[in-house]
Parts: sequence; structure tokens; C-alpha cells
Amino acid sequence: MVRLSLLSYIVPMTLGLTACSVDGRSAEARAYASFEDRHYLDTRVHLANAIDEDPDNPELRRLLGKTALALGDGLVAETAFRKAVEKDDTLAADVNRYLAHAHLLQGETEEALALLDEMQDSKTYTLRLLAQARLQSGALTEAWEAIERAIATAPDDANILSLAGQYQLSVGNIAEAERYARRALASPERSVEAYLLMGRMHSIRGDLEQALEQYDAGTKHFRDHVRLYIAQAAAHADRLDKEKMQNAIANVERIAPGHPGAIYISARYALNQGETDRAYKLAQRLEGASQNNPPLLLLLGQVQIERGNIEQAIGHLRAFLHLSPRHAAASLFLANALEKKGDSRQAFDVIAQAASRASSPKTIVAYAAHLAGKTDDPSAALLARRAKAPLLGEAEDQLARTQKAMDADEWQSAANIYDRLAAGDFADHSMILNNAAMAHLRAGNDRRALELAEQAYELTPDDPSVLDSVGWIRLNVAEDRRGSVEILRRAFQLDPGNMQIRLHLAQALAINGSKAEARKHLERLMVVVDEAHKKPLKAVLAQL
Repeated sequence: MVRLSLLSYIVPMTLGLTACSVDGRSAEARAYASFEDRHYLDTRVHLANAIDEDPDNPELRRLLGKTALALGDGLVAETAFRKAVEKDDTLAADVNRYLAHAHLLQGETEEALALLDEMQDSKTYTLRLLAQARLQSGALTEAWEAIERAIATAPDDANILSLAGQYQLSVGNIAEAERYARRALASPERSVEAYLLMGRMHSIRGDLEQALEQYDAGTKHFRDHVRLYIAQAAAHADRLDKEKMQNAIANVERIAPGHPGAIYISARYALNQGETDRAYKLAQRLEGASQNNPPLLLLLGQVQIERGNIEQAIGHLRAFLHLSPRHAAASLFLANALEKKGDSRQAFDVIAQAASRASSPKTIVAYAAHLAGKTDDPSAALLARRAKAPLLGEAEDQLARTQKAMDADEWQSAANIYDRLAAGDFADHSMILNNAAMAHLRAGNDRRALELAEQAYELTPDDPSVLDSVGWIRLNVAEDRRGSVEILRRAFQLDPGNMQIRLHLAQALAINGSKAEARKHLERLMVVVDEAHKKPLKAVLAQL
């Protein structure tokens, strides 16, 4: 879909205005003043007049690009920055990082990475964009390394802290994601990304009202930012509130006419309503932009499944999972499409990764068990056992009591409750076994802790939290201390942003004599954690 230039929308609005206002300032001066005051729509109008008066001024084009970035409109930003460089090629070195940002807003990760790789500088803004590009490309390990570098240059930067939270959310660490989001919101310089992150976390938890509160708060601090209104519209679409969704979409159109986000939300609403044909017609208008837009790829995959176009659905869903490899629902859709196509082996390979975590939804585990049985995979028996385990909600009261006991440092009481669960219907629930193991370790029951940890490890050998528990417990009970390092190292490789895993790995390395490597991990941790978590790290560092 081709969008018209932004100037084609704002120039007609400004016809008849003079270059100077009643206070005698030029349109250019008013544009810069409005930008400094963060009145970006006003800036846009003043810039239209200024550019009409001085069309060859590259600085005005650059300011238009920065204004579009502030409004969340990557396409207009890209056009403006390219025009600035066309007018003055000496601006390229400075403009390229802004141009990379514009590409990222459009989902054009490869184009952004190409520009960022050319720069090779260590400015906070550049490092932040590099981290964002790695995260958007699905390269999670490289993304966390880039995030650590960015935080080292600006520990309180709200945008970077929000990126750290986005990473944590993408690997399923919701509690860690929330910690970073709260740090970002507490930062003196707030960030649109922090509100979007907090809202997304509430959406994942199923609390759309709380999500909308975050987006509404964001629009008060960052008025006229298109991505906040798109998030609002999406939440209203999921609540099937058509009127409020349309109001949010109207705000998107007011800020960025023709923005693909507005069409995407309308298609999403139609799909939620069961209007598959309407959803398809709307999505078709965005087909050209789909390869750079993960939500649109997922939507197109769902729509094509509903229409029976399995090959097209598989293509869209594979592309989505390349960018978001841990997305459980997309894995389920793709596996189902592959099975319908007759390729059960590939279907199992897709769903097996999504089922590898102790926290994997029961529907995912059950489908993985079905496909494992169908393809005679060796994991079929273990998956079948996990699939029969009850949902955690069936032990809500007992789990609430364990949490209360742990909060009061009554670890033996918590361990006793977990034991009763593990001895009953939850004997094959990896998360219950894992949590029980750690409760027993804290209570001083080392052998029982190791027994439970090994049971969880048997069921989910690729879950980093389970690997962390079994490695840490083996280290503490002096059971294969050297082998515990390799287990913890594997956990770290699967989840490099997990503070607890990295701390345990560092301690295991130190105990096994690799103090230099241990110090390196601890020093990297000191960079990313908040003040409350630095004290135990300093204590470990002091012992090296």
C-alpha cells in the first residue's frame, strides 16, 4: 500500500497563512519553538509553511524527520531524512542514525542494521537502536548483549530500560519485564516505549482495562503519538468495543493519514468478530508491508487458515516466528497448518519448542504430545505425562499459601504444601516440581531438593529455569559441582538476560576456579540491575 506524502495533507491546511505570525516570528522559528515544547502537530504545520518558503533548506527537512519520529511515523520520517541528505549530503553521517530509527518504526530491520553497522559508534542513541534492531530481528542473544552495552552508557535511559523489558517479555520473564518497565516509568525522561511495554504486559495477563489505563496515561505525557493510539485501538478491538476502537483509529488518521496500523486494527477487529472475508480484504491492502510487520504476518496467517489457504498461511506464520520465535499461539497455528498439509514431522518440530518450557500452556503441550505420538518421537511418553497434569488454577488456594509462606521465609511450610501437590495430581507438572525443589533447598532439605529438581529436569530438559534449578542445587549439595557449571551455562545461553541464572553461573564458575570468567559475568550484571539488586552482587564480587 502506498501512502501519500505527509506534506500533501498539511499544505492545504496552511494555505493563506503568512510566513510570520502576530508575534513577528518566522514559520521556521515557530517550528523550532514548537518542537522544543513537544507540540509536534503544531511543528508539522509550521514546517509546511517554512518549507514552502524555503524548499531547499535541508535543516527544515531534518526537523520534519525528527518531528515524524516523535509522532511515531516512520514512513514520513524516512522520506524527510532522505530529502535532507539529497539537499546536503554532508548531513548523511548525522542523519543515518535517525534514518535507521525510521526504518525500525516501519519494521525494516535489515535496512536499519545496514545503516547502524556502518556507524560503528558507541553513542547511547545508536546503541539503543542497535539493540532494538537485534530484538526486532528475533536474534535474542545478540539483542541482550546490545541492551547491556546500551544500559552501560545510560543506566537510567527510559527507552533502553523499556527495550530490556521487551526482551524479558519476549522470553517469558514477565516479572523481570515489569521491573524494567517500572524503572523506565520512574526515569526522569519518560518513554513512549515504557507505557507500551506496561500495557502489553497487562494484555498478556488478560487485563485489558489496566492496559488501556497505561495507554491513556501515555497519551497524556506524549500527546499525538501514533503508536499509543494504535495500541489503544488494538485493546478496544480485543474488547470488541467498536466505537472506542474507531475513535482511536481516528486519532491515528489525524496524526498519520493512511497509516497501515489503522487498517491492521480494523482487520483484527473483523477477524475477532468472525468476519473472515472482511478481515482478508482489509489485510490485502497491507500485503506489501507484511514482511516487515510481525502483527500483520500473524493476522494474515490466521486469516489464511480460516479461508483454507494453508500454503499461504504457512508462509506468513514461518516469517512471523522467525521474528518472534517464542510466540506460543503462532507456533500452534503453524503446527496445525503443517499437520493439515500432511507434514506431521515438521509440525512436531515447530510445536516441540513451544512446549519445552515448564510454563508452556497445556493446549500446546497436549498438541505436542499428539504429534509426538503420531510421529513416534521418543519424547511422546514424557509429553503425554505432562499433558495429563492439571492446570495451575486448580491449585490456586494451595499456591497462594505457598507464596504467603515464602514471603514470610517459612520455607519448610511452603515445601510441605508443594510436596502434597507433587504427591498427587501434579506429580508430572514441571513447574510445581521445580518450585518445590527450590523451596526444599531454602528449607535445608538438600537431598529432597535434588530429587525434585531432577524430576523436573527429566520432564523439561530445555527450560532455562529448570536447568538453573538443577544446576544450582547440584552445586549446593556438592553433587557433580563441575558438571553444574555446564548445566548453568546452558541455562544462560537459553536466557542470557535472566539475572538469577547469570548470578548462579558466576558463583558456580568461582567455586570451580574460573574466577576471571565469574567476575566478568558479575560486572556485566552490575551494569543492568537496579540499586536494590547490587548489594548481593557486590558481596559475591568481594569474595573473588
